[in-house]
Amino acid sequence: MIELCYAMNRTIMRTGLRSCPAFIGCYNEDLGTVCYANAGHTPALLRDHAGVTLLGATGLPLGLFSHTTQSAAACHLMPGSALVAVSRGIIEADRAVDNFAAGDVDPENIDGENLDPENINSPSQVAEFGLDGVKQSLQNATARSARDLCLTVLKAARQFALTAPTHNDLTTLALVRNTVP
Repeated sequence: MIELCYAMNRTIMRTGLRSCPAFIGCYNEDLGTVCYANAGHTPALLRDHAGVTLLGATGLPLGLFSHTTQSAAACHLMPGSALVAVSRGIIEADRAVDNFAAGDVDPENIDGENLDPENINSPSQVAEFGLDGVKQSLQNATARSARDLCLTVLKAARQFALTAPTHNDLTTLALVRNTVP
């Protein structure tokens, strides 16, 4: 994994200095393990019987420094577990707080922002779907297939935002380990 990251970084550097966050993983189907490197990408989420775990950055984004080193990490997917990676567009899906219906605003559950109830209709107050939104939709998902799990997260982000994104894509990728028959 480290050699792969190094080779990718060198290839990116040939085209000039740029930030290239990436989540790179290799799944061993027999063991149910994923060896991964998270080069400054939004954390992936691992859902299993114990809950949802964030798989945070293991190094800097690719393309910034010629000799950046990445650390590799590993996780185990038990039967029925799912690993989900989302684009920054999912995390940054937002809407103005004044679009919330009465009672929908939970100031403690909007990426830690403490919204002022006095200015609830101010268009400058924006709530993001965030990692908490992804985590919550993942916890509540009843989907068993990777496709359905991706659609669940995408649907939750789109319902939250109310409008189509104008500056970011909405991408979700899932790996689901099937339960033993």
